[in-house]
Amino acid sequence: MTITDVALLIAAVALLVSSMAMYASRSRDKHSSWIYGSLFGSLTAVFLVEPLYYAVDAALGGVNYLALIQRAFLALTLLSMHIGIWRALAPAHPKRPVIFACVIAGISYGGQAALFMQVAPSITSSGMRQYESNPLVAAYSLLMLAHLAIVAFAAMRLSVRYRPVLVSSRRRRSLSFVAVGSGFAMTVAVLHAVGTVTDVVGSPPEILGTLERVFTASAALVFAVAIGIPTFPRWLASARKNYLARRDLWDICPLWTKLRPEIDQYVIWPYRGRALEILSRNPAMRAHRRLVEMRDCFESDATLEGRLSEAELAKIRTMEVNTHA
Repeated sequence: MTITDVALLIAAVALLVSSMAMYASRSRDKHSSWIYGSLFGSLTAVFLVEPLYYAVDAALGGVNYLALIQRAFLALTLLSMHIGIWRALAPAHPKRPVIFACVIAGISYGGQAALFMQVAPSITSSGMRQYESNPLVAAYSLLMLAHLAIVAFAAMRLSVRYRPVLVSSRRRRSLSFVAVGSGFAMTVAVLHAVGTVTDVVGSPPEILGTLERVFTASAALVFAVAIGIPTFPRWLASARKNYLARRDLWDICPLWTKLRPEIDQYVIWPYRGRALEILSRNPAMRAHRRLVEMRDCFESDATLEGRLSEAELAKIRTMEVNTHA
């Protein structure tokens, strides 16, 4: 594995982590196109690492079938990003960019899939560029690269348009990285287009493949930073809040079970055991509810507090203050 492959793999993992953090901290009104775009983009970058590509392709039969899967990830990346970008640029006409992006992606990927099925029986080795040696397939590759350039240019336009009007300095820095990453993506499109054309007429220089991987890794890493700047602080704060809530819920459970069966009449969410309680989707809400149930139980029968020690009652009061129960 070369240095460029290692850099590309690191960038792909960073983009994947950033997309997961963005998913975890997303708001309900935020469109998910950006999340899917970064997720599929990281998978596209992963399979550009040659050792991984050849290993996975060999498991699929070593006939370059992974090229079609890789193109699917790239098409989904461009489709998701295209929809997200044009929704932001044309909020008054949300359907137009979606239809336009779907038509371009459908023509590009559908044509490549049909051509791949025709030429696949004649492919006997797992060379990464052998599939693109077919002139018709190369033409469709150029169409997808044109789509990549359009999306990258639109992302750059989006960042330049909205960056000056943003109040948050964190989001302004994020859009600055988006502009830089878009420039890298446009460079990747140009380099790959040159490599595709020269592969049809002759043998492309080795430096083109190296430069393409370097700029792809740079684009993936810059986009990962762009996503992470506004996302990771919220994600870390949310992760810390959930950790504290799960820790409180873990401490509440044995105290809660000491009040059974009297407390069962106040239960809304069935008690599922200590382990399953802390794995609930909203631990803060569940911890709040368990404390309310215990407080209702104490108010109905003051003698029930005698089942708990003073230290346990003090812990409940502290948790009630922390959770505003």
